[in-house]
Amino acid sequence: MVATTGEVVVRSTEELENIPHEPLEPGVVGVVNAVVREHQGTYAGVMRVAAGCKLPQHRHPSMSHHVFVIDGKVEAFGRTLGPGSYWFVPAGEIHHVRGLQPDGCTLGYVDVPE
Repeated sequence: MVATTGEVVVRSTEELENIPHEPLEPGVVGVVNAVVREHQGTYAGVMRVAAGCKLPQHRHPSMSHHVFVIDGKVEAFGRTLGPGSYWFVPAGEIHHVRGLQPDGCTLGYVDVPE
């Protein structure tokens, strides 16, 4: 993760791909995450969800999510979304995502404290 500082941070596609992606949490198969930047409690990251894998239903009591589909297809809120799509999840809202065939998805996100 990039440390919190007041400096400008610019990352190319290749640099983002080289940030280590860690399993999101134990027991969740096929979902990896890389926090690209943390600044004053706001997080920006990249998450990969393999085809057929799911980030189970959960909620964040104090963080809202802005999510962008970078690549692939994902199911979120009962909709199939592809590259360029966006959704917003307010703090406390139950949500999940599932990577769809054939390749799953890559998501960019910004988590913002309420």
